[in-house]
Amino acid sequence: MRFLLLSVWFAAVGLVMGLPAGANAAQKMTFADIAAAPKNQGQALGLFLSGTTRVFWERGGQVSIYYFASNGRLIRADSGKDKLLYGKWTLRKGRNPSVCLHLGAKGKKTCYTLKSKALKWEAGACEGNAFALSSKSGKAPSNVGIAARPKVLVKACQRLSERRLASVKGVSGITARMVAKSLKDKRYDSKVPGIYKRGSPERRRWTKKLTTNYAGTTRVTYSRGHGYQVVYFAPNKRVYLAHPKNPRVLPGKWWIQDGVWGHEACFNYGPNTYNPVTKRRKRVTCIELSTVAKMQKSGCVGDRFGLSRSKSNPFGPGQNGARRAASRQCQGVGTEIHEQFSREAREQRSKR
Repeated sequence: MRFLLLSVWFAAVGLVMGLPAGANAAQKMTFADIAAAPKNQGQALGLFLSGTTRVFWERGGQVSIYYFASNGRLIRADSGKDKLLYGKWTLRKGRNPSVCLHLGAKGKKTCYTLKSKALKWEAGACEGNAFALSSKSGKAPSNVGIAARPKVLVKACQRLSERRLASVKGVSGITARMVAKSLKDKRYDSKVPGIYKRGSPERRRWTKKLTTNYAGTTRVTYSRGHGYQVVYFAPNKRVYLAHPKNPRVLPGKWWIQDGVWGHEACFNYGPNTYNPVTKRRKRVTCIELSTVAKMQKSGCVGDRFGLSRSKSNPFGPGQNGARRAASRQCQGVGTEIHEQFSREAREQRSKR
């Protein structure tokens, strides 16, 4: 879920999954099927959730895991975090059934209907407390917390029992034909910035095009948390980062991938790289290219400031003036390619 889909910023995220958002072919049933059921949708939703573990995509490729205990208890774990959240879950039945979550110390209630966009980002479902989330310790297991790889978590939770699915079908009137149609019609379209299906030939073509656009360029970006940063994207997929709080240039690797929420720029600066904003250590960081485009102040061709040839950071601590001047000295490469992608996607949408 995260049912809280508004948490957009993810300065230190894990690897983006290879499975499409919302896909759960092994369970052969989704929340959309229950929404289309001819009767007893609320009862079917309760049977569908009670006593199961659910994995939902987050922005940036992370996942959130929810254990819906049969006694109404709710436990949530997030990949990249070691703490568990506790609460309870309830159902609202009637014409428009929904599931309500009460999480955290304040117990704020948030409800989601069967047609909620949040539920469409389900990546997996399985029986019981599949990841052994403790109801007392408050700490996530090692296979779920900071060291976890989201792709592994998704693959580990991909099947609900036939008995459960039969019960849901029995009370709701869902037929095998309805389930088959919903799986066939399901579209995993990126929300940023267009409507191309993830993994489609169009998205693969744009992955190559965006990679070519970034290779061999220097970008100057600004964000409230990090300030001015200067990054050189070498053609050999090496990257050199001049961070304002680091006296040395940080070398690493870069690539562009077709992520859950759109194309992403991913960076690997080595093990235990410390992020001063999130105060976490993470090997790989992936950021949506739409976010990178908004952060970009300027860009130019080549290694304009010689970052690949220098260990000392010319834009490090105490070099505020130099960082601001960098955007004036590095011109010629903008974000037009992102606008071109959005324009082409809009044209494709208008033809459908």
